[in-house]
Amino acid sequence: PDIAFVEESFGEDIDWVLQLFARAQSICLMNLQAYAYTQHKAISRSTHPDAPNDLVTIVSRWADRVEQEDLPHRQAVAGLVAFEYGICLGSIHRLCAEKVELLRKNAFLLGYGLDRKTRLIWKFYRVFGFRLTGVAVRAYLWLRRIW
Repeated sequence: PDIAFVEESFGEDIDWVLQLFARAQSICLMNLQAYAYTQHKAISRSTHPDAPNDLVTIVSRWADRVEQEDLPHRQAVAGLVAFEYGICLGSIHRLCAEKVELLRKNAFLLGYGLDRKTRLIWKFYRVFGFRLTGVAVRAYLWLRRIW
C-alpha cells in the first residue's frame, strides 16, 4: 500500500511518520534534538477541540497494528505510538467517553516507550493506574507551559 498524507486532519504528520517507519528498510534512532517545533497557539491545529480525539484514533489504529501485524520495525513504530499515547493521557479531560475507553484498552503501549518520559509514565501507570496517570501527565504538560 502507498503511504498517504491525509491533509485537513489532526495528527496527519504523526500518522505519516508511522507509515514511513512501518515500511522503511532500515531505521536508525538517535537520542538527539534534531529540530525545533514551534507551536503558534492562535493558529495551531493541535489546539482545536477535536485534535485530542483524533490523536486517540490514530494511536488506537496503530496499537492494533503493533499487536497484530509483523511490522519490520515494530519497536520503533511502537515507541512512537507509546510517546503519542502519553500525550493523549495529558488530554484525557478533553476526550469523549469512547476515546477514553480506547486509551484505557491500549495502555499496554506505554510498555514500548523508548524515551525517558514515556518510560516514566509507564512506571507511574503501573503504580497509580489510568486515571491518576492522566491527571499527572496533564499537570506536567501544564507546568511545562508556564515555566
